[in-house]
Amino acid sequence: MKKLFLTFLYLFVFIYSVAQPGKDGSLTVASGSNILNHYIPISVDIATGSNVVTIASTSLFSLCPGDLIMVYQAQGAGMNITNTNSYGNITAYNSAGLYEFKYVQSVSGNNVTTQTTFTNSYAVAGRAQIIKVPQYTNLTINAGVSIVPKPWKDTTIAATAYRFGGLIVLHATNIINNGTIAATDFGFRGGALFNNNTIIAGVTAFRSTLSSQGGEKGESIFGYQTDYDGLNGGRYCLGAPANAGGGGDGHNAGGGGGGNGFNGNTWTGQGVMVVNASNALAAWALSSGYIANGNALTTSSGGGHGGYSYGDANANATIQGPGNSAWVGDTRREVGGVGGRPLSNINSENRIYFGGGGGSPHADNNATPPATNGGGIVYLIATGSISGNGIISSNSSNVGNSSGCNCDGLSGAGAGGSIVIKTGAIPTTQVVSANGGNGGNQMFPVSPSNANESEGPGGGGGGGFVAISIGAIVPQINGGLNGTSLSNAVANEMTSNGATQGAIGQTGPVSTAFVSFIPIVVAPSSGSAITACAGAILNLTTTAGASTYFWSGPNSFTSSIQNPFIPNANASTSGIYTVTQNFSGCLPPTAYTTTVTIDPVPTPIITNSGNNAICSGQSINLSGGGGVTYLWSGPSSFTSSSQNVSINPATASNGGNYTLTVFSVNGCSATSVSPIVIAPSPTVSVTGASVCVNQPINIIANSSASSFSWTGPNGFNSAAQAVNFSNAGFNLSGVYTITVTSAQGCTNTAAATISVYPLPTPSLSSNSPVCIGGSLNFNGTGSATYLYTGPNGFTSSLQNPSINNVTSAASGIYTLTASNFGCSASVTHSVSIFGSNVGTLTASHIEECIPFCSTFSINTNGSPATSASLSVNGQLFFGNPVNYCITAAGNYTINSTFKDASGCVSSSTIQVTGYPKPNADFTFSPLKPIENLDQILFTNTSTGINQTSWNWFFSNNNGFTSSNQNTFYMFDTAGAYPVAMIVKNVWGCADTVVKVIVIEDDFSFYIPNTFTPNGDGLNEIFQPKGHGIKNYTLEIFDRWGEKIFTSNDFYIGWDGTFKGKKCQIDTYTWKIDLTNPKGRTKIFTGHVNIVE
Repeated sequence: MKKLFLTFLYLFVFIYSVAQPGKDGSLTVASGSNILNHYIPISVDIATGSNVVTIASTSLFSLCPGDLIMVYQAQGAGMNITNTNSYGNITAYNSAGLYEFKYVQSVSGNNVTTQTTFTNSYAVAGRAQIIKVPQYTNLTINAGVSIVPKPWKDTTIAATAYRFGGLIVLHATNIINNGTIAATDFGFRGGALFNNNTIIAGVTAFRSTLSSQGGEKGESIFGYQTDYDGLNGGRYCLGAPANAGGGGDGHNAGGGGGGNGFNGNTWTGQGVMVVNASNALAAWALSSGYIANGNALTTSSGGGHGGYSYGDANANATIQGPGNSAWVGDTRREVGGVGGRPLSNINSENRIYFGGGGGSPHADNNATPPATNGGGIVYLIATGSISGNGIISSNSSNVGNSSGCNCDGLSGAGAGGSIVIKTGAIPTTQVVSANGGNGGNQMFPVSPSNANESEGPGGGGGGGFVAISIGAIVPQINGGLNGTSLSNAVANEMTSNGATQGAIGQTGPVSTAFVSFIPIVVAPSSGSAITACAGAILNLTTTAGASTYFWSGPNSFTSSIQNPFIPNANASTSGIYTVTQNFSGCLPPTAYTTTVTIDPVPTPIITNSGNNAICSGQSINLSGGGGVTYLWSGPSSFTSSSQNVSINPATASNGGNYTLTVFSVNGCSATSVSPIVIAPSPTVSVTGASVCVNQPINIIANSSASSFSWTGPNGFNSAAQAVNFSNAGFNLSGVYTITVTSAQGCTNTAAATISVYPLPTPSLSSNSPVCIGGSLNFNGTGSATYLYTGPNGFTSSLQNPSINNVTSAASGIYTLTASNFGCSASVTHSVSIFGSNVGTLTASHIEECIPFCSTFSINTNGSPATSASLSVNGQLFFGNPVNYCITAAGNYTINSTFKDASGCVSSSTIQVTGYPKPNADFTFSPLKPIENLDQILFTNTSTGINQTSWNWFFSNNNGFTSSNQNTFYMFDTAGAYPVAMIVKNVWGCADTVVKVIVIEDDFSFYIPNTFTPNGDGLNEIFQPKGHGIKNYTLEIFDRWGEKIFTSNDFYIGWDGTFKGKKCQIDTYTWKIDLTNPKGRTKIFTGHVNIVE
């Protein structure tokens, strides 16, 4: 059956002249403040690649084909929401700020179809909206007249809250502007004021849900108020959300300025610090922002920072920095609202932004004005030129001054908005500006405050963004000034009181390129005649673009949809059809007609040359008739356009329905089906195996066929299903073939090859007899496969297996079974195992300290050994027993080998360990000890590992011994004394060392043998030197024995005179009587010489 699509063809075509650029003609705006755009939010997200926009309502204004619209999304960015200094960092711009211009192709209810698809996606949650753009030939704006946008605000449509407005978008050939085109304050809103009388000082929050803790944040590309609440942490306190200013923290800190344009400087939120006569550098140098900036004034891009919190004393701002207790109150802390961020991805061709709203201060006395909004968006397309002496602006207004007691924090200002101008010419007489507003000022405090009460002024708004395609205009994109304080507390050092200016904004290029309009065909004539086949679905279609449709035709047919259809068309469906299109005022109603003719369908004929059941492998032959052209289709994707078809050979996959479609001369068609069954060949397999000579042969055909036919060797044949031979001879080897036939006459064959094999003739030998512990080796022949069995559970499938380290259990009869092709025979063999002379090796000493000797003996368990050898430490000894001495520490393996009278060899092993002996030694200090004075330290210096004990022995020791590794001892009498030390290790090995210690007397003295009493001051006195001396007497005698000098004082010597006269040069005798410390008397004599 052919499906018909009927579309009206246009014979007379013209372009809808009012639906193209300039369609709104010329306009002169002569007075007042005027809104030329229409605005409506979208109600369904727009996907990239789509060309359908669903709007929230059609009641606010109408759209027609050819209208120009701008789609703009203001919000929907993502940001950091943690209560840290990272709060407000932009994590994703998403579609915030994106825009596109589109011409309307058609409108159907709330769905607007555009001429081209969208490059970007737009979200309802991101506050995306449609702006209807008027298209003028000439737009004239007289002096004193202004063009403004609908305010950006929340509006409820059909119980749903939307947020839209804020843009001026105009398209004209020429714009003559002598008035004002202004979106000033139509951008993102400033934070709302909340006068909360709950006073909380010391707040340092970046976000909060409590107005008592701080002022409200301004609106941003993230959102506003309720968007900041809930999971996002709250709308209050100092953190700047994206490009909006943060609110001042309690108590009474100023709000931050909003941001927009990016001037290339890094954003810190600190704004631009200014030094002048009222703001000393020394005061700025005490702020954390200054310090964090490398001890330099900040020049942050974006909005200015809000001023310090409440102070209540007149300290010195150049000495006492913010947070110093000297300020009293809230100590004038640095908790003003952070300046809004600049938006670093601005692109004049596809992404621009509203200026960020200013942040509100913390306030509790109704003494401060609200924060100001950011600038909106002005977008002008003048394909010819812009002229005149007018103003094009998107500024933020300045925040007002405080009032009443002048004792609240002040608001931050909004940022400048965005201006894009696409034109062929524009004079410098047009003033273009996107300036940030000035922050709020604290006037002189009055009762109930005092003149020293200082509050936080507001931060200045950042500059906006301007792009102009041509001309010499230098746009104004200034940042707003910071607010000031007239409080006595800061009047002479820092009137900004911590508030900073907004930064200069951004300019950029823009082309004159603009979206092209595609002419819309709207006036088709009557359609051409249409012929269709009976039974088809008749689809009636017409061009889109109308708001309503009405169809009429034969059999009282009517429809109000654009493209209706009639199922199962027949001859009564033929006739004239008319559609009337209505364009909702965009065009007058039009009607179009066409003629439809329904033709009969042909009758198909299929002829099968055989039966419908065909054996697999045969041919399928089908013939067609009843048409002009033919189309076959069937199983396994079979197709053919021939009238007659053949499939050879046929398989099971070819079974099924074969469909023939025949076509008449008018293209009408009909089908017929022929089923084909493919009978399968019968299945067959043969079960039968080769056998050994003289065994029976059994061959079976496995099949459900109805008849069987066998052929085989020596002319064999049979009609039985199974074949049996009782005693196979070699002449029965060969191929046996079975042919089976099914009930449908289909055949199949199978075959089996049967072989008759001879029996093997095995032989078996070994190296028997074998000694216990030796290897028993078998040798088998005469087969392809082997299987041994024997004593002690022995089995092996090797041809020549071995049994290593045999025991007496290996003696006995072994059987070898040999197999070829499954045929087997066996042979037996007897094996004898001789007993071995098993014995053990013993030693007289197993573990000793070196050196030691040990006697090694072999003790046999059976017959005596006829020969024996001993291997130790690489040396070989013969005989039994053997004596061997161990001189080095270590572990020794002693191996013995011995043989009995049968030649069987046995071996035995023993381990012997020689333990190391320590080498005893010690030192002592001091080396010349004094009797009864010096405590001698004896230090063990023995060598050798694992020492465990030390025993010290002293002669004349009064019974003293020691078992310490190191010890002390004092001798009370001079003399020579032997000291012995015995050292032992963990194995009990010991060594002894003896040393003689010489003990000196406990006194000493020295007597010179010459002195020179010649008056030169050197060696003038003969005087002994020493220590430990008591009861001392020195006497001097001349050569005749006369005593010439006596002294009882050890420290008074002889000066070489006698009775006041110098003695002659000669030799003199001296005698000394003394008592040592122990009371023993000693006498010493000698000679001394007087020389020159």
